[in-house]
Amino acid sequence: MLETFQSDLLKLSCKQLFSASELGLIVLTRAGEVAEVNQKALELLETTEAELGPKLAQLFASQQTKYLPFKHIFADLQLELDSSPILDGEAKAQGSLIRVTSLSSQKLLEQHLNETQWRYDKLLTLSERRAEEIALLHSIRDTLENARDTKSICQLVVERCAEVYAYNLVSLYLISGEELLMQYQVGYETFIERLSLDRGVMGRVARTGEAALINAETPDPDLIWAFSGIKAEVCVPLISRTRVIGVLNIESLESDLSASDLNLAKTLAAYTSNALERVELLETLQEREKTYRELVEQADDIIYTISLSGYFLYVNPATESLTGYSQEELKTRHYLELIRSDYRAQTAALYEQQFKQRLATTQFVYPILTAQGEERWLSQKVRLIWQDGRIIYMQAYARDMTSQVLAEQALESHTKALERANRDLQKFSFVSAHDLQEPLRKIQTFANRLAQKYTGQLDEQGSYYLERLSQSARRMQQLLEDIQVFSSIRSDNQLEDLDLKGLIKLLEKKFAPRLREASAVISYGDLPRLRANAYHMRLLFEQLIDNALKFRRPEKALQLRLDVVTSAKDLKLSFYDNGQGFDENYVGRMFEVFQTLHSEKEALGNGMGLALCRKIVEVYGGTISATSKVGEGSCFQIKLPLRMLITPSVEAETVSDAGLSSGELATRLGSYE
Repeated sequence: MLETFQSDLLKLSCKQLFSASELGLIVLTRAGEVAEVNQKALELLETTEAELGPKLAQLFASQQTKYLPFKHIFADLQLELDSSPILDGEAKAQGSLIRVTSLSSQKLLEQHLNETQWRYDKLLTLSERRAEEIALLHSIRDTLENARDTKSICQLVVERCAEVYAYNLVSLYLISGEELLMQYQVGYETFIERLSLDRGVMGRVARTGEAALINAETPDPDLIWAFSGIKAEVCVPLISRTRVIGVLNIESLESDLSASDLNLAKTLAAYTSNALERVELLETLQEREKTYRELVEQADDIIYTISLSGYFLYVNPATESLTGYSQEELKTRHYLELIRSDYRAQTAALYEQQFKQRLATTQFVYPILTAQGEERWLSQKVRLIWQDGRIIYMQAYARDMTSQVLAEQALESHTKALERANRDLQKFSFVSAHDLQEPLRKIQTFANRLAQKYTGQLDEQGSYYLERLSQSARRMQQLLEDIQVFSSIRSDNQLEDLDLKGLIKLLEKKFAPRLREASAVISYGDLPRLRANAYHMRLLFEQLIDNALKFRRPEKALQLRLDVVTSAKDLKLSFYDNGQGFDENYVGRMFEVFQTLHSEKEALGNGMGLALCRKIVEVYGGTISATSKVGEGSCFQIKLPLRMLITPSVEAETVSDAGLSSGELATRLGSYE
């Protein structure tokens, strides 16, 4: 390819010289026909190109040859024709070249011919140099494409540049911070190893990104020679993505450097910059790959890759640890072999769909069997890895979800058990509301009849037994009613806007006789509006007030107080009383069903009241607790979610619409009596 280029270039140059020559030139073929003639020959022979052939034919007839060297003088035109054969590679004549010279300007033509020959030789030299430059650039470019580190790139460029072009001094510097650091050099006995960016021609080129050409005729104020005797310098920047990263510097001891040298250096710099940029990207990629590999190797999560045929390509240590198989063992296995048999078809279908539909990622939870036969549950995300527009493998990230899955299974089992218990409770509630109530009513009826008809006939012990029978029947009746109420409280009960202050006022009226008997006062400030079920809230505060009245201190007037505090987390309601109090060691059992802190003889209730309070509060996602001191009183603390609180802006909208007035509230509460 290079030889063809040189040949074409030479032909073009010769044709240009042929046409522009001050010497008349004629080229004849082997048959004696005119192949080429320049304008100068036609002018000297005072003829045209069409008439030239016959005139030369007549001349050749007199000379008896077309190819042997000869001279012929046209006396009338003062011309000399000088002919010489054109030989091929085997020294056979293929034609002839005729030079037409004016005898009057022979010396001038000889001088011009010498100049033409000099220009031709120079053009040929430049052509050969240019071809060498192109060959060097191609060679360097091809070699740089295979370079994998900065040092080898710098060494290659500097050595080839000095070797091919015979430059005396070549060096390459890269920027590090605020300095240029020498990477490689050729020809220097002493050299500048590091140079500040604010000094010298190299520093200026690195700062500005503008190349410099310096000769004796063009001195530079920033010039700093490494040693004396340097005549010229070319310095070009190495630019990567608009950023100067270094300089290529060429210096000469023997002659000046030209614009051609500058252009060559710029081209070399461009190739070098591209190679350095590619190496930088490669090193960054390798560093990221190393970091990624370290993270993968140290990760607690399971990370692995599988081929498109489903076989393991790579697994991290966490995968080996979980499965019980080594990487070598896993690489011989299909991923479906690890999955529990009843999940294999479903898993295969999922990933086949992902591949066909080109889904970027999928997530799936499935069980595997380890090498020891242990079942483990994985939550796995699979990502398709692409290259050149096609999928090359799949990357999987998985987490051991065994504990969570087992907990969910236990929770599901517990939930089902609770659902069964609730159904049983509802059935029991139905039975207590109907089947158990009927015999209980008969017991009460017959006890009343006995008391009425046989009062005078029963002795004291018989009357005592009859009274105990009636009390037990009433207690059982109340217990059945409380159980029915307890089972009716659910989270799906209707919610409404409730005025808490209005509710407390209505309960004050309901408990008025007992409150007067206990000289009791309920104090409270501004109370909020709540989004709740009115029946639930009535039961809650009804039980708290009833509990305080039951366990008051007879010798002291009963004081009740309700405080409400709103925080960023919840709504806190505190209900205080100055009653008997209780031992806080038993606070854990007092909210349980059928639990009371008093003996049956002392008990004034059936142990359902506070259990009912707990269930109501928990239905709304809240909590209830209590603190107390024996002989001083108690405090019940209720925490409810903020979502139950109706803000003032909402209240303004709901008072006339959904908000319940005192009359409406009384009607609503009365419907639950």
